[in-house]
Amino acid sequence: MPRYEHLLLIDAAETARYTATRARGPKFRTPPRERAAHAAHLLGSLEQARAARERFPQRIGTGFYESPGLTLTFESDPQFPLAYESLDLRKSNIELLAVKVDAEDRTIATVHVPDDKVNVLLRKLEAYRDYNPEAPRGRENRGLAESIANIKLATLQELWTDDPTLYPAANTIITWEVWLRAMALDEPLALHSLQRGAGDFGYEIISNALSFVDRTVVLVRGTREQLARGANMLGIIAEVRKAKVTADFFSSLSPAEQHSWSDDLVARLTPLAEDAPLICLLDTGVNQGHHYLLT
Repeated sequence: MPRYEHLLLIDAAETARYTATRARGPKFRTPPRERAAHAAHLLGSLEQARAARERFPQRIGTGFYESPGLTLTFESDPQFPLAYESLDLRKSNIELLAVKVDAEDRTIATVHVPDDKVNVLLRKLEAYRDYNPEAPRGRENRGLAESIANIKLATLQELWTDDPTLYPAANTIITWEVWLRAMALDEPLALHSLQRGAGDFGYEIISNALSFVDRTVVLVRGTREQLARGANMLGIIAEVRKAKVTADFFSSLSPAEQHSWSDDLVARLTPLAEDAPLICLLDTGVNQGHHYLLT
């Protein structure tokens, strides 16, 4: 007689020997390109982005600021991939910050490039332009170059990696998750730079920093205009998101406040039909008298 008669194991798993197969991913596709014209377009776009950056140093409020490099956006054509892995050139301190796919099915990568390393990208594009299959010398860089449709200076919206519909309207104050680049400066210096600019750019830092291997995250309160100005001047922001409410917010409330929040939710719940599916929850920590369970 089984010990737990009410638990039924149906279609139990079977064991089988594993047979390895050679992994073959889909072939990397790029749009049809005319080499000379496309190379000229990319080189011109990169030079235009470099020329369009704000002149430094600049005085903002009580401080002088000088970004340590360019933050660039590389875009693919719709429905074509972007060879963004080739843009993460750590030996040259060129850092891939974030990758996303937009509503037009374009892959968009944001990349931070130190001022003295822009020529690394220029040489890659020139090698693509000048490649001669009859006298090959060096790398062609065709996959990278032909996957790129456009290059431009990144805006704060390109650094937004959250749901696009949550991006705030102009002059609207929200709480941001700001992810700082680890390669920008030593971690304490990057955070100090963000803190130093708070008064001059108008945003407010409202949390302690949370550090990961390659990112430091801090909550910032302000408008997109304030944060965009700071991002351009400081050059230390990798990505931004809308701050979410965590469980700590509720667990730190007083019992009376927790009951108030619970009552508010109960008032907005719609009772299920009597023939709705039931859920069995086996947990000794559940209070069977909780009014969520009785609703």
